[in-house]
Amino acid sequence: MSLAFRNRKFALARYLYSKSPIFVHNLIYSGYGMLKLYESKKIYRDLVPILEQDELKSPNEINFIQKEGVKRVLLHASEHCEYYKQLFYTSNIDLESSDIIAELSKVPVTTKQSMLDHFDTIKADNFDNYNSMPHSSGGTTGTTLDFYLDELSYLAREAEVLLYWKRHGYIVGKEKTVMLRAGVIIPDGKKITKPWRHDYARKMLYLSSYYSSPEFFQEYYQLLIKWKPKFIQALPSAAYLFASYLVKNQLTIPVTKVFTASEMLYPHQRDVLEKAFDCKVVEHYGHSEPGNYAAGQCSYSNYHIAPRNVYMEVTDKGELIETSLNNYSMPFIRYKIGDNIDKVFYSPCNCGLSTPYFTKISGRESELIHTGDGRTISSIGFDQVFRDNEVALGQIIQSVRGEIVLKIVPKSSFTEKSKNSVIKALVERVGSSTKIDVILTDEIPVEKNGKYRMIKSEI
Repeated sequence: MSLAFRNRKFALARYLYSKSPIFVHNLIYSGYGMLKLYESKKIYRDLVPILEQDELKSPNEINFIQKEGVKRVLLHASEHCEYYKQLFYTSNIDLESSDIIAELSKVPVTTKQSMLDHFDTIKADNFDNYNSMPHSSGGTTGTTLDFYLDELSYLAREAEVLLYWKRHGYIVGKEKTVMLRAGVIIPDGKKITKPWRHDYARKMLYLSSYYSSPEFFQEYYQLLIKWKPKFIQALPSAAYLFASYLVKNQLTIPVTKVFTASEMLYPHQRDVLEKAFDCKVVEHYGHSEPGNYAAGQCSYSNYHIAPRNVYMEVTDKGELIETSLNNYSMPFIRYKIGDNIDKVFYSPCNCGLSTPYFTKISGRESELIHTGDGRTISSIGFDQVFRDNEVALGQIIQSVRGEIVLKIVPKSSFTEKSKNSVIKALVERVGSSTKIDVILTDEIPVEKNGKYRMIKSEI
């Protein structure tokens, strides 16, 4: 499937979904859930045991796994990816060296921009051999990165998630789970009455983080007290807003565990979540690009990685650089993620796991957006506003509640239709009562740290 065809299919599915009644939405969620549950059972049987065995291996065994993984992906890239072939040649990389990690460190760092600029030559000439599928990643710049993900890479990262959850007692389909995240969008213009959807197959209830007023929080509370979930998976900022409402009103929803991801979880947020839900909160680190997908916290709050899926480096400035070890259709070699960690520890953790881990993450902050109808929502997922709309770079700025300035660096193919599509996607999230001013510009200045910010709140 080509990226263009995938994008058209996604747009059509989104349109049909927006025109369907709620019971059809629930059927769609549940039908998809049945497929995912079947897939999860296969992964539990075939892949999760392999990752579990790695958790008991010695540091020398883990080192061997990582070296072999690095060597395989470098050899493959040198033979099938013109971009890396030239890069290795100019960097004088010895692929037969006994110290392949040292050779890897000589390869220049790859960035999102270099992946965009050299897409066709980074894609392997035999990418069809890996049953790859097109995927996309947005990120903090508002620029979409399209790439191909191998079937094996996809399954391996799903195994990371399932094993992480399993460590904390959660098995998909066994217990009722709340998903408090972006999405479950009610198209603007329709009366918003029930911003939640059911996946009956996996016993999941999706609550939209886009509706966070006290009135909706009260409905969420009544719904969850009646439904009695055991686990919650949530965006930290969204869960914090809901938990703050519960604590303020002396309400509690006891669950077994809260899982958070996608943005920084701050200590004050953790404290409020644990009080509101009467349990321990754990989080994982991951991203859409091949590499880390679910480096989950253990009982000592350390983030454990899957050593056969990714090799990690940390610069002197704490910048995280990753090499995916199982994505051959489009290798990500020494890819600079844009996040910072402390260091990678290879000694066994006090929790009993032997897999490499790190202890701190920075650079994953998200902003809160204040809508014209009085809501306060997380900005996670807002990169979707710019997707497939011929935008080279985008930025959402808010300095007044209920008002947004939308800066767009247009591609040469950008049209009035593209502009209207961006506005429509933003309105779906913030509502029609939020004032939106669009500015087309040649560039968007970087911050003092040299990074772009997709969401910039000045409130």
